[in-house]
Amino acid sequence: ALSILCAEDNPYGRVVMNTILTELGHRVDFVASGEAAVTAAARGGYDAVLMDVALTGLDGIEATRRIRALPGQAGQVPVIGISGRSESGDEAAARAAGMNYYFTKPVGPGKLAQALAALSG
Repeated sequence: ALSILCAEDNPYGRVVMNTILTELGHRVDFVASGEAAVTAAARGGYDAVLMDVALTGLDGIEATRRIRALPGQAGQVPVIGISGRSESGDEAAARAAGMNYYFTKPVGPGKLAQALAALSG
């Protein structure tokens, strides 16, 4: 079981992600903004961050850049980007910001489980 931080500003999206992640046996904390994701990641203790790319305010790309700038383990936490957009260049921008994975919505439980298993070694 992993400790996961999920940045998702859509209440329905939080319900879906909570259902998937808890059924996979993981513990999840939710935040609703990029700013809150950076603050929570800075405290540490997470095995992975699921980052909605299209957050209001500080978006997931910039939040990931700021997480990568954190000192120590907090700045090295794996980040999985999740986006409703599939335009060309979106994945490249996400990876350039430091995301380890990038998935477009809807993300199937199997795909998410596979990525989390790869991250946990």
